[in-house]
Amino acid sequence: MQHIKDVNVVVYDPNHDLRTLVIGILRDIGFNAIASTEKPETVKSRLSRGDVDLLIGDVPEIESAMCALVSDVRCHRLGKNPFPVAIGMTSYPDETTISKIVNAGFDGLALKPFDAQAFRKRLTFFLHQRKPFVTTADYVGPDRRKEPGKPGVDANCINVPNPLRLTAEGVTRDSLKKQIVHAGAKLDERKLISDIGGVGWCAAHLDEAIDRNDGTLAHRCIRQLSDIAMDINGRLERTPYRHMREQCDKLLSVVSEIEHAPRGPEKQHVEELSTLTDALKQGCNAEQAAVA
Repeated sequence: MQHIKDVNVVVYDPNHDLRTLVIGILRDIGFNAIASTEKPETVKSRLSRGDVDLLIGDVPEIESAMCALVSDVRCHRLGKNPFPVAIGMTSYPDETTISKIVNAGFDGLALKPFDAQAFRKRLTFFLHQRKPFVTTADYVGPDRRKEPGKPGVDANCINVPNPLRLTAEGVTRDSLKKQIVHAGAKLDERKLISDIGGVGWCAAHLDEAIDRNDGTLAHRCIRQLSDIAMDINGRLERTPYRHMREQCDKLLSVVSEIEHAPRGPEKQHVEELSTLTDALKQGCNAEQAAVA
């Protein structure tokens, strides 16, 4: 891969010595365009430009700026490239931290203190391949299911560009950008459909919370419902389903009513959500049939 020197790499870690170690490994492999920083703000700025091919970032035990940034990138909320290869580094191999990294949408994980040889192998792996992406109402990122070949499972997978491999192979930035735009449009469409399913899921669990008088479950459903509605609203115009603006606005209105209901959510709200879910699904199905 004679163009590996052109791959844009960002390395983030508050520890200067560790950054130096990582950069040394990268240079040994052949990477040259490496930006190093101890500031999450710098990482955000680079990601917003959309030209990062590989991100290597520290994830501490406490709340992580890197997890938030990677999640925003994957969900198309930050920058115009949801597909940089992202490797998280952490000194905390506990279940909570690992889950946080996985759920943010990182491609891989490296444990500190570093095993330089293992890290080199990890980088070499991503120079040649990456997993397809999946979308759900609350996740966009690599498919980590243990049995991706089972019947029906691959239907929601998206083969996404690997800017690390493509740039190293000499693909031009313009050509890479076109691939990213094409895959990004497909991701937006799949995510919107997942979101609509998420509205139905929230409606069902909100109904359960009302029956059980479970305020904790109701609060969790309302919070997730609000996030999903906002995601639909922000994503709608980038999909073939922009004609469903009226239904989307109605969804935002119902969610706002639920959030501000003085006595909490009521059965009427659940019925409205279920009706809207059906209308949104029909709108998507009609558009897909027209395209076919």
